[in-house]
Amino acid sequence: MEKTNWIVVLVVGALVGFCVGHFTAGPSVTAGGPGAAPTAMANNNGGDVGKTPADLPANFIKESDFPPGTFAGLSEQQKYSVLKATNEVNCDCGCQNDSVAKCRTHDPNCTTAPAKLTEAINLAKQGLGAAQIEQRMKGGGQKQAPTRPSDDPTIVYKVPTLDSPVRGNADAKVTIVEFSDFQCPFCSRAEGTVDQVRQTYGNDVRIIYKQNPLPFHPHATPAAKAALAAGEQGKFWEMHDLLFKNQQHLEEADFENYAKQLGLNVEKWKTDKESDKVKQTIARDQALAQKLGASGTPAFFINGHKIVGAQPFERFKSMIDEQKAVAEKKLSSGTKASDLYASLIANGVESPPAAPANAPGAPAGPSVKKVDIANFNPVRGPKTAPVTIVEWSDFQCPFCSRVEPTIKQVTDTYGNKVKFVWRNEPLPFHPHAMPAAKAAMAAGE
Repeated sequence: MEKTNWIVVLVVGALVGFCVGHFTAGPSVTAGGPGAAPTAMANNNGGDVGKTPADLPANFIKESDFPPGTFAGLSEQQKYSVLKATNEVNCDCGCQNDSVAKCRTHDPNCTTAPAKLTEAINLAKQGLGAAQIEQRMKGGGQKQAPTRPSDDPTIVYKVPTLDSPVRGNADAKVTIVEFSDFQCPFCSRAEGTVDQVRQTYGNDVRIIYKQNPLPFHPHATPAAKAALAAGEQGKFWEMHDLLFKNQQHLEEADFENYAKQLGLNVEKWKTDKESDKVKQTIARDQALAQKLGASGTPAFFINGHKIVGAQPFERFKSMIDEQKAVAEKKLSSGTKASDLYASLIANGVESPPAAPANAPGAPAGPSVKKVDIANFNPVRGPKTAPVTIVEWSDFQCPFCSRVEPTIKQVTDTYGNKVKFVWRNEPLPFHPHAMPAAKAAMAAGE
């Protein structure tokens, strides 16, 4: 019997998201439905007349966050419409990023957001305003169901406050537990919304901050240590504010300057920063984030109800108002203010429910792709290996770099049973990727 060889295709980093976004044409839609004249939409831009991207909320994903050329050919008003719609419409790919705009800019592997962005751009070119674009992207304006069980806003999570830093009234009606990363640009944007929440609700809201430094942000863990060490001297929030205000300056020397600026005992701060207590606090918060299904940042739990990503203030306001009413009802029925939060989350879940096999975002079944292996592609491993892994990659892509240890682990585990075939996919928005690919291929010669 002939031995069957398996070929596994590994598309690394940003390839899928980039290809769909740049090579998949969005649907051609007219305002009046099939057959309607495009000219009928010239006045269909609602309240967008005269608006530009500068009129959007500060915490929205901006044009500069997208790959260069994404909005080429659009007027400023059309850019406004696209940015507003894609920041407010959820992506249904099953990731942690919520909005189409955030998913397109923050998750290179998403294949849904690029197509939705293309759809929004096409609709803007036809004259639709943000509201009409949102309606089309949502399927006629019907309310979207949660894309995954873990994102269902009706689920209450049992999120312990522990000894995490608190800002606000201990007996507040609404407790917001925030998992964040000092180097994450989306977390920085979310801080503006958190400030707006505090200004709007005052003593009715308290903020509890938990550390979730992501592994691909090299300055995030040192920044978390710096903040927690400042907290040992009662200055966590002051350090928190400085770190987010100076997010482009997160080197060790910067941290020490901030400690001096806050009047800390610098020697004690240095010792606390590297203490087991601080390290264990970070590890504990990260483990809790994973358990709660909040692996991305920022993630918020409002009286136990999850919001993921740097969402607009209106999204927070809606949930806070709802939870404030629930809290007031409990207080009026006899619950003590000091017991309120514990009472609200008492029946909550400690981890997300499992997604049904056919739910959006559930793991897909295996598929087989016919991949031509050219003679000039570099190969690592024996020609006779029963499993072939073909990898498309980019030397400048941080996600590609992160997968390399996994590839080594596969090689170490399976030895001669696996061979890797390398294929270059230098993305155009990585200026050093093409020269690096040339250098590697020349070395291969």
